[in-house]
Amino acid sequence: RFRARLEFHGGRYHGWMRQPNQCTLQEVVEDCLRPVVGQRVRVVPAGRTDAGVSALAQVIQFDAVLAGLATADEAVEHRTLAALERVLDNRLPVDVRVHAIEVCGQDFNVMSTLWKRYSYTIPGS
Repeated sequence: RFRARLEFHGGRYHGWMRQPNQCTLQEVVEDCLRPVVGQRVRVVPAGRTDAGVSALAQVIQFDAVLAGLATADEAVEHRTLAALERVLDNRLPVDVRVHAIEVCGQDFNVMSTLWKRYSYTIPGS
């Protein structure tokens, strides 16, 4: 299981969850991730977003099997995850960035948090 932070400008997205005939963040992230890891991946966010909402640090999780991470060598793991971040950032649209991909335990659940921080900014106020 992997954990990562997403930063995105939500102006052109119709929220997080896939919807027919709408561009969503889940669709964009999963569709970019699938060919990189070579398998179908379901990305789960710490919380869904509404249409037009942006985020600086939306935490997500996904399950995948990556070659190079079957070793106990921390240096290999770090290089593999850094390469994954670079490749994803090159594939994702410019208004979506991925940061800090980490391996986490199978017991990690992005929806189970002790706290969340929301900061609302209203343009023009």
